[in-house]
Amino acid sequence: MIGAEVRDSCGSSGTGETPQAFTPRRLTARPAESEHLEGKSTTTHYLVNRNKVWENSL
Repeated sequence: MIGAEVRDSCGSSGTGETPQAFTPRRLTARPAESEHLEGKSTTTHYLVNRNKVWENSL
């Protein structure tokens, strides 16, 4: 059955995969801000907006 066209029950051609196989996967929720930012960061962060770059130290 190599190269054969697969059709669903309505006669539409497809890949033969179930629709659930193509469902986008959701990412897990982020932790609360209090859990995420346990302390001040000493790392320099760069904020990029189109052609401008800003340096921001948190």
